[in-house]
Amino acid sequence: MTDDRGRSGEPPADEARRRYRRAGIVYFVLAMVIVILTVANPELASPERRADIAHLLVGLPFIAAFAYLVARGDAVLAAVSRLFGASAEKAARIGAWLHEKLVMVLTLSALGRTLFYIGNGIGHRPRLRPWFEIEAAPANPKMLINAVLMTVILVLLARASWVPFVQRLRGRDG
Repeated sequence: MTDDRGRSGEPPADEARRRYRRAGIVYFVLAMVIVILTVANPELASPERRADIAHLLVGLPFIAAFAYLVARGDAVLAAVSRLFGASAEKAARIGAWLHEKLVMVLTLSALGRTLFYIGNGIGHRPRLRPWFEIEAAPANPKMLINAVLMTVILVLLARASWVPFVQRLRGRDG
């Protein structure tokens, strides 16, 4: 007979919250490290690339907001649901459901950034023109460090959202 508790004996909801919080903290810390490594890249020091630094710096509040939503999104989204008149119990369910879906989307975004960093690291730069193309570019092995850091973020986001989702689907299918 199996118990509905996680490895540590805690209820599954507490274990899930811990996974989301860990993913949110790691998302924030590693994303900041990625920004610092990118800004410190000598290629960005040229005058024609300074606008890129500004774009990176403008993104810092979004990194913080997304990290907070990864860590505490269930509570935030439940509070929003309460504002729209949902009962406390229904708001908690809505918040948890939306939180999982939001983190799943952020996981796909992290996958895209990981592939972008890998491409830049090995000398293949993706470009979105009227169509998507990959052009040859000088390899930038420093970007592979960013790719490794993004992979850690990707794994933690997937572990928090996609793994339980797939497990529930498999449980329904038998």
